[in-house]
Amino acid sequence: SFFASLEQKKYKQYQGKALVVVTMHGKVLSVSAEAKSLGLSGTMSCKEIKKSFPNVILLVRDSTTYSSYSKKVEKILRRYTEDVEVYGEVSYFADVT
Repeated sequence: SFFASLEQKKYKQYQGKALVVVTMHGKVLSVSAEAKSLGLSGTMSCKEIKKSFPNVILLVRDSTTYSSYSKKVEKILRRYTEDVEVYGEVSYFADVT
């Protein structure tokens, strides 16, 4: 839900709306909580989503925004520990023991 929540933060008109972030090729990357509550799954194709959920907003990923927020998250984690492992764009493991 991370990418979808960033889009909702960035664009106020999407707050509270069912939203799905996809790649340029139509692969689902992120599903908002509102879309999940409708039964929408990240394993669905864009074609299935458009057919079954015509009111869901589909947005193409904004890598620049996601990268910026990802770096902010990493910076916050590193305030608490040097032992931070980065896995992909938005996944981290931090040892805070």
